[in-house]
Amino acid sequence: MLSSWFKSKRSALVGIDIGSTCAQAILLAKEDKHYKIELVASVPIDLRLVVDNAIVDVHVVANLLKRIKDKLPKQVTHSVAGVSGFGVISKTIVLNSVDNDEELQAQIELEADSLFPFPLDEVSIDFEVLGRNQFNENKIDVLLTAARTELVTARASALELAGLAAKIMDVESYALGRAYCLVAHQVPDNEVNAPIALIDVGANMLTVAIVVAGRTVFVKEQAFGGEQLTQIIKRDNGVGRDEAESIKCSVDTSDTTTVSLHSFYQQMAKKIRRILQIYSSGNNASAISRIILSGGCAFAHDIENTLSNELEINTVVAQPFKHCIFSDEHDREKLVTQAPRFMIACGLALRSFD
Repeated sequence: MLSSWFKSKRSALVGIDIGSTCAQAILLAKEDKHYKIELVASVPIDLRLVVDNAIVDVHVVANLLKRIKDKLPKQVTHSVAGVSGFGVISKTIVLNSVDNDEELQAQIELEADSLFPFPLDEVSIDFEVLGRNQFNENKIDVLLTAARTELVTARASALELAGLAAKIMDVESYALGRAYCLVAHQVPDNEVNAPIALIDVGANMLTVAIVVAGRTVFVKEQAFGGEQLTQIIKRDNGVGRDEAESIKCSVDTSDTTTVSLHSFYQQMAKKIRRILQIYSSGNNASAISRIILSGGCAFAHDIENTLSNELEINTVVAQPFKHCIFSDEHDREKLVTQAPRFMIACGLALRSFD
């Protein structure tokens, strides 16, 4: 059935990115043409609580999310979260041009059964009309997204129990693409119409959103992330998890750690290269002009230079807060430094302004 989970409902929304190792929240406002950072918050999540992007224990996660709710202004009770992973599928389909949404929904319901590998009674489906098909003016391109309903309802329930009604459930890869407006300043004028790859490498998921002239044209996810690097460093150095996390971001690296990092970076570059090849071959597209890297792995030692050399594409770490206004200027330096971790949360929070 068609769901309204993905529909935008205008209100003050806090964007909450519920990952496998932490939940990260952003509350944005707007002053003139600038975004204002009202709140940035993060709480750690035990690895056993979110597995393969699915919440295992809703009540425990809800108690963690209450710590975010307690930091918010009392009037903010609505949130937007995202789903990701193998339980989420997006496809662009071509349909007959029709006069109203009811006719379009009828077409989609006929098509959906053959498009997704899930029974329709187990999924939430939404769509967005992208415009006229370039080859047939009587047809339209429609972006169709389906998510396993259990993924959606688990997140919605955890947020509801925490006192934050889930008004929108987004798709994390599209939230990443939406956050491009906050990092567009990192793209030179001669590249603004070229394909830009936003790549977020979290603990267990590598998310790619390719943006052309500000519009997301391609998304892809890969089960790969910084947790694998943490485990490699633990194994190679004989240390605990906390120390491995510290070593991962340290400028001073031993020979053993350097080997671990190099192996991980090569794996990452291989996966990114393959995704970019899929984009280029499927879209007859121009080469990627620039990579903007975010997520926890953006803090790994020398990752910008390494990926730039491995992929032969200019790579920079995302700076989404650089031109934002801060409600408390004392927090600016710290938050700007931590900003790459919050790209997906930023993209979710931007739904407040749709």
